[in-house]
Amino acid sequence: MTGAREMFEGHSTFRATCMSWKFEALSKR
Repeated sequence: MTGAREMFEGHSTFRATCMSWKFEALSKR
């Protein structure tokens, strides 16, 4: 089950990126 770890890491990175993008959008506003 090596994919599970990759999936978890990928999800975490995606979440972090989404949060960062949201923060940037709010800041630009």
